[in-house]
Amino acid sequence: MRCTSTGRLCSGGAAVAVAALVVTLTVTDPFGGTKDDSGKGTSGGTSDRPKPGPKGSTVAERAKTETLVLGTADDSEGPAPAVAEARKGGKVTVLEPADLTTVDPGKMWSGTDRLVSRLVHRSLTGLKTLPDGRVKLVGDLATDGGRASSGGRTWTFTLKPGLTYNDGTPVLAKDFVNAVQRTLDPSFAIGDRTLRSWLLGPKAADGSSGDRTLPPGTIETPDDRTVVFHLESARPDFNVALAGPSGAPVPDRVKDTSTGSPTVPSTGPYEVSTFTGAKNVVLTRNSEWKADSDPLRTAYPDTYTIEGGLSVEDIKSRTVSAGSSDAVMSFTGSLGKDGLGKNPGGAGRLSAPSAFIHAYQINTRRVKDVKVRKAIATALPAGDVLAASGEDGTVHHNLLPPGVRGARPFDLYGAGEHGDPAKARALLKDADESGFKLTLGHADATDAERAQVIKAALDRAGFRVKLQKDDTTDYYKNAGTGKYDLFRLPVGAGLPVGSATLPEYFDGKYTYPTSSNYSRLKNSGVDSAIDAAGSAGSLRDAGELWSTVDRRVMEQAAAVPVYVPMRTYLYSKALHGLQVDLDGVSPLNAYVR
Repeated sequence: MRCTSTGRLCSGGAAVAVAALVVTLTVTDPFGGTKDDSGKGTSGGTSDRPKPGPKGSTVAERAKTETLVLGTADDSEGPAPAVAEARKGGKVTVLEPADLTTVDPGKMWSGTDRLVSRLVHRSLTGLKTLPDGRVKLVGDLATDGGRASSGGRTWTFTLKPGLTYNDGTPVLAKDFVNAVQRTLDPSFAIGDRTLRSWLLGPKAADGSSGDRTLPPGTIETPDDRTVVFHLESARPDFNVALAGPSGAPVPDRVKDTSTGSPTVPSTGPYEVSTFTGAKNVVLTRNSEWKADSDPLRTAYPDTYTIEGGLSVEDIKSRTVSAGSSDAVMSFTGSLGKDGLGKNPGGAGRLSAPSAFIHAYQINTRRVKDVKVRKAIATALPAGDVLAASGEDGTVHHNLLPPGVRGARPFDLYGAGEHGDPAKARALLKDADESGFKLTLGHADATDAERAQVIKAALDRAGFRVKLQKDDTTDYYKNAGTGKYDLFRLPVGAGLPVGSATLPEYFDGKYTYPTSSNYSRLKNSGVDSAIDAAGSAGSLRDAGELWSTVDRRVMEQAAAVPVYVPMRTYLYSKALHGLQVDLDGVSPLNAYVR
């Protein structure tokens, strides 16, 4: 999740979700034993194999992305496991609170965009959920999850044979070069810059230079089916970044970079047949899609109609009132706290913790004494802030969000639900900073309520707090340029790896506007821990090390996490096969019955 001047603003209502959805499915294809990314076998070669039943085996209730490991070439083969009792056909209506502003993979990065992208654009890699909920990174357009060399600075991918776009033209290795080159244009600043940042370095990837020429040798294509990436620095999980829309190919004949233009050809099972503004997008079948090469998508419905710009009440009423044969869902449309009441009218219902954490960043250049920062973290009442927000959620005291490999909840300062003003006052006294002055920035009405709660708690702890209210645009600009001591900035990412989250916010080599390091933290212990995690040999080992980074940042009290929002979704009773992951409600196994 990006909250910078070049990204989308993280407001109180922004969310992506990961949760448990109790939906029982069955599959016909058993999975054989595999090796995880540490090279060790998995329980005698049978742990991935579903127990046989009359109609197959159950599918996971949710994608447990926190278990992410690297899959094998066999895991990357298609077709995707069939869902028993599913049938081909039917129409799905998707109701979204936000407008779908683009169907260009170079600009698709938020929850709605990414979920639409999964249906339209295949990427080099993808995330595959096993029957027990564990998740593997597999090849999607590639034959496997990629081969690293040079200590993780070089990554090689081989394309599956016979891949085509929806117009029948072949997918070529050079199309992945063009896909990255075009995102260097300033018009792509709103998109996900994770891939180009990892490839070129953060300073070269901010989209402001206007130079659309990649440095020579950055991406090589020795033949039409081989793509070789040469990274700015070692990235053992670079292949995870390629699982999103930015890992999709774009042929060089595509020159249009206008927002929303559906000119990028499709490689997924659906193509964009209608794009009448951001409020109406219709997806129909791509006749060129080959299920035998696709390990992720079952593509049962005939069409998806996505309607954007709807209110919570619109989504609720239309889903609840849907007929018995009407398949209605929302990818990201959370109804929020008490949005349903006790009776959803027969519609399906699921709740999910978001994949980001509301946190208050501390400007470490203005609040230099770590004891003072620890006093802030000790006094800040997370549970009271949650109550003031009016959101449903769970108090959270560390920085790795749910669903990320290595995330483990802990409360370093023992602040609990309501903070500990006496302990915080003692820390201030020990630092000889009683009466320390703080400027607490805030924006909208919800932030104002939260800010009042925080001010009262910090005043009790011996601080002298001044509130500064700004409109949303000025708020993020002022936070970025360092005009507040304390301010809300959510921490999260759309990828289940710590490398896509913590360095973006706390790596001392970069700060605003190159990164989201608004706290301006520059600490050798944190930076060394980030470097160690970035050099891990496997996703499993990296998870352990990113957990250490989380603790190192909390020891410096550069940010105070407060809560993870919970989201509530509805779907009509005619729709089955839904699954929840980091981005929201996934339609990859959806079917109409």
